[in-house]
Amino acid sequence: MSKCPQCKAKVSKNARFCAECGQKLNLVIEEDETSLADDITGFAKTAYDEVDKVSRKVIKNEKGSKIATGAAIGAASGAILPVVGWVFGAVVGAGVAAYKQSKK
Repeated sequence: MSKCPQCKAKVSKNARFCAECGQKLNLVIEEDETSLADDITGFAKTAYDEVDKVSRKVIKNEKGSKIATGAAIGAASGAILPVVGWVFGAVVGAGVAAYKQSKK
């Protein structure tokens, strides 16, 4: 337990505000939490790099380019229609484009 610098009330070590007086507290991040954040950041960067590499290959392919275009159109449509959502629109758009490409 720590103490609030303003009213000296006991506060938990992860509290952001004092429950007694509302004083904003300096949050101290422990070392193991920092390493977890670094791990998550590293994983996100690796995942982004892999997706970027694969998407560049897909877009160079004629069918892949048309499927990506369908996904983009679906995402834009989904963003406009809040009931659908952009993720669902992208999936449906890519699916429709892929289906059309498979029929050719």
